[in-house]
Amino acid sequence: MVDLETLTAIGAAAIALFVLWAFLSAGMGRWAIFLGLTVAAALLWWAHYNPAVAMYGDNADFILLGRELASGASGPPSRYPIGFPALLAAVHLVAPAKLWACKALVGLFYVAVPWFTYLLTKDE
Repeated sequence: MVDLETLTAIGAAAIALFVLWAFLSAGMGRWAIFLGLTVAAALLWWAHYNPAVAMYGDNADFILLGRELASGASGPPSRYPIGFPALLAAVHLVAPAKLWACKALVGLFYVAVPWFTYLLTKDE
């Protein structure tokens, strides 16, 4: 039996593919691919959003490290590069104890990747 999360992800991917097809059919070309990928990323992030911290992978590690950096409880991380935990620390300073704010930052980067890719690969 297929669970609701899987169905939501399949539906989001189908909508994203439809949007991509619509843009390509309208003659928007390569730009449409990145716009379609951005819509797909937003829909997939929304479909898989979980308000709790995942205890697998590095999800919890990054959030806890950002919280520690914001409070001044630790020095630079030795296990991970400083950049992303520093951004999460800034989020913790602006919105303390708000997990949704950290996850919104992750979602923003997730959705922005196709645009960064477009900017790096477009013809001059």
